[in-house]
Amino acid sequence: MKSSVVLKLFGCACGILLIIYVLIPTAKYVYHVEKYVPQPVPVTVSQRAGVIAAGKVAVFTNPGNTTISVVATFKNASFQQEKQFNLVLSPGQTKEIGSLEGWTVEPGETVELSSEGYSDAAYKFHD
Repeated sequence: MKSSVVLKLFGCACGILLIIYVLIPTAKYVYHVEKYVPQPVPVTVSQRAGVIAAGKVAVFTNPGNTTISVVATFKNASFQQEKQFNLVLSPGQTKEIGSLEGWTVEPGETVELSSEGYSDAAYKFHD
């Protein structure tokens, strides 16, 4: 009887030692997982003077090698106005938005670009 109790205790002790042997070494490995931060919308924004009408024209260019669909949201804080334009830009393509498209760009206004798979980007127009 005593020998079976000793064997059971010995078996339990071995099991505990086995668990300690397996788990303790792995506990020292801590894996650092970084949060994925997408790149900003890969579209360049510039401005030029309007030729036909007064004001500025926003110029959007896709410097990449794939077509990209972008939502451009223009905001004028002074007049509390906002307007969105959907742009589809092929590789190397440029599109312009000005008074002829329904928005005259004024100094101090911003445009926010958003596109699926990218982080939003914002640009402020100057004089």
